[in-house]
Amino acid sequence: MKVVFTRSPTGRPWNLAYNIDDSADLPEAKAKAMVKAGFAVELKQVQKETKKAAAPSSEKATKRMHRKETFTKK
Repeated sequence: MKVVFTRSPTGRPWNLAYNIDDSADLPEAKAKAMVKAGFAVELKQVQKETKKAAAPSSEKATKRMHRKETFTKK
């Protein structure tokens, strides 16, 4: 279960190396116990579909220009 920590679980009884606002994927039993104790909240994955992509990968922002070399003969 994915959770986001609301309090730091670094001490006893959790002994985890996370800080406030960190997210982690924990075993179901430990995550539910932490949510019940108020140390974490469940993180649900919500993803919205986009209708259009921002830009195709082949499209470039600037057009390449070929440099013309001009030399003056002396």
